[in-house]
Amino acid sequence: MSVVIVAYPPSGGGNHLKNILCLDPAFANSNDLNRDNYVQGDREVHSTPGRNLHDQRIAEAESATRDYILHGHFGELAMWRNRINAIANKRWIVLSIDSTRDKNLLNSRQHQLGQFGHEYYLTEEQPYLYHADIYQTYFTSTPENVYTIALNDFWHGDLGHYKIIEQLNNFLNKNVDVSQAQVLHRHWHTNNNIIDFY
Repeated sequence: MSVVIVAYPPSGGGNHLKNILCLDPAFANSNDLNRDNYVQGDREVHSTPGRNLHDQRIAEAESATRDYILHGHFGELAMWRNRINAIANKRWIVLSIDSTRDKNLLNSRQHQLGQFGHEYYLTEEQPYLYHADIYQTYFTSTPENVYTIALNDFWHGDLGHYKIIEQLNNFLNKNVDVSQAQVLHRHWHTNNNIIDFY
């Protein structure tokens, strides 16, 4: 059993990525996926209301007998650092915002959602919180257990363009259905007007 943790900047699409992973029923919490959120045109596709992480979520991950998915922004994850670090078998998927393109995409979506940050937010704070080394040091993981995806690559309209799902399946030893993932992704893209960003 392993815990898969998706780390992502606010508005970075981490809930959407978590939902895509939930397409594989092998995860203990794969039933978190609510496809209606996509069909109804929701721009934000939270699997549970409120914060991504809370005591019950962490407890479920700690006691899971099957692979389990957690997800959150750095600050949410950091609040539970000691308990996350105590989980022996974990893998990280990190949505990074290193390039100017990543930052511009994120900034556009944050503005659409009414989330306006400080002018230095995307250049002097957030990019450094979504680097593999943070999850290897602050969260005591190992390089082979941290997989980084550039936000630009994940947000591309065609998940097959960068073979995102195939790479995630390989990294996690899972079987997320590529065509089902693309259907969710198309909805998410349309609901967030991301096509206009490209």
